[in-house]
Amino acid sequence: MRVRRLVLATLIVSAGSAAAEPSYSQQLDQYTLGKAKLEVAELATAEGISAETAELLLKLDVFATSRDTGCPGVDVDVVNATSRTVWNVEIVIEQKDGSNKRTDTLHVPYMLADTKVRASVSCLQDYTTRSRYDYGGNTPISLSYSAKGARRSTRRCR
Repeated sequence: MRVRRLVLATLIVSAGSAAAEPSYSQQLDQYTLGKAKLEVAELATAEGISAETAELLLKLDVFATSRDTGCPGVDVDVVNATSRTVWNVEIVIEQKDGSNKRTDTLHVPYMLADTKVRASVSCLQDYTTRSRYDYGGNTPISLSYSAKGARRSTRRCR
């Protein structure tokens, strides 16, 4: 009986540990963090915000970054460089090609501190099937993306 309790306790502890680190996220690597810092700095410069303030922005909330080069899919990395768990993360990926546009909204329950999530959606249109006679020409799809999280969990414990 004691052996069963020990095995059961071990399984419960193991299951609890696995659930704390969701399978959809990975440890934040320096390359992805560097991409996010570079993108924040570029956005800050365009808005007239100092580099120090831009660096602080990464420590306040999740941040979406992408250096996606095009189809067959669109990949956006969401970075949690904060020192805390961010809850209820909403990722919005917008694609536009002339008058054709699509918005994908993805939800992630939570992201632990110093983790990243890769969000992938299909392209609005496959460019490999386009000909040079298409009215749209070969202009790339316009892409915008964002991510934001709640400050705390909206779920209450009883």
